[in-house]
Amino acid sequence: MDKTTKSRVIRLVAFTVLALVGIFLIYLIYHFSGVGFKCPVFEITGFKCAGCGNTHALECLLKLDILSSFSYNYIYPLEIFYIFWVYMNSSISYIKNGKFNYKPPCQVLDIIILIIVVLWIPLRNILGV
Repeated sequence: MDKTTKSRVIRLVAFTVLALVGIFLIYLIYHFSGVGFKCPVFEITGFKCAGCGNTHALECLLKLDILSSFSYNYIYPLEIFYIFWVYMNSSISYIKNGKFNYKPPCQVLDIIILIIVVLWIPLRNILGV
């Protein structure tokens, strides 16, 4: 591994750790103060968006209560997978080129996930989940 690549890997690890610490601090604020994020879509329209329930689901995951986390938003595992997918592919691009570029290795997967999320929004409001 050359010097530039090693430097990029170190920066990427540092950025990842910093982001995870930030997420954990936000969780601690939410957990101990009860102050959380309100979905602007739900507040304005009364309809749940594709991400409604993710804060509660993340809280359950941090408590290692995996089954309860899925009950807040059924496509939460798909959302986690997709965020991980994009982050990993962007990280690979950064290590190789020095830029966070997301070029999907499989555009069909991106389209399928987009269709699922778009269909989930009206479906979850019709079914009341």
